[in-house]
Amino acid sequence: MKERGQTFGHGDAHYLPIEYARQLNPRICDRVPECIRAARLALREGADFIKVMTSGGVMSQRDRPEYTQFTLEEIKAIVREAEKVGTFVTAHCQGTETIKLSIQGGIRTSEHAFYPDEEAIEMALEKDVAFVPTLSISQQIIRGGVEAGYPSWAVEKAEEAWEESCKTVERSHRAGVPICAATDFCGSPLLKFGQNAMELELLVDKCHFKPMEAIVAATRNATQYACNLGDKIGPVEENKLADIIIVDGDPLKDIALLQDVEEVEMVMKNGVIEVDRRL
Repeated sequence: MKERGQTFGHGDAHYLPIEYARQLNPRICDRVPECIRAARLALREGADFIKVMTSGGVMSQRDRPEYTQFTLEEIKAIVREAEKVGTFVTAHCQGTETIKLSIQGGIRTSEHAFYPDEEAIEMALEKDVAFVPTLSISQQIIRGGVEAGYPSWAVEKAEEAWEESCKTVERSHRAGVPICAATDFCGSPLLKFGQNAMELELLVDKCHFKPMEAIVAATRNATQYACNLGDKIGPVEENKLADIIIVDGDPLKDIALLQDVEEVEMVMKNGVIEVDRRL
């Protein structure tokens, strides 16, 4: 996955002079020709798919989630380049209008999707676009961002979005929009890799998913929409790679069980047992 964003957008270093920011982040592109070239460069570098930053965000200093970034023509140009080689585009889009713009532009998934209104939900259903809420990163920034040294403006923006984003995830899910479970964690001490199951607990506790619905969001939906690997992994069925875990307990009664590594009894990867504690 390769990210692309606009000047003065999410992904740009707002606090640096433009000439320095461009050297640090060559992913920035403006106007259709630059967007086409940026997409082609991403694909040339081996990207499985492309991510575009079509809204402001929590962690970009001088914009907000509701700020729209990229034009419809720019988004469509990037999507066309991806589709030419059989792949897709996902969008970081949080505000109402930018979710609609991104769906209109042809994206596969809306990352974060804080504020979709009823029209945005209907558009997602019509175009078979999935939402990837990433509730975990907002929760972690709210809980531990100050102590971890995150700027106050980032913590404030996460707090502003939290309650409404939980409600919109539930509303979107009940309407039939596919939901994919993901964390957006980057590997920092606050956002450690390997905690994907945290998202499942939040979907159940905060968005009132049934436990199996949360598991489907992390398996079938995530592989089909967010990873483009639905033909290989996700469901446990014939002709799919056997990536399976066995846990000591029933996650349909306690979804938090999936976060406890000590409760994992067996790990199978591609049909080969890699860890076995059952004996």
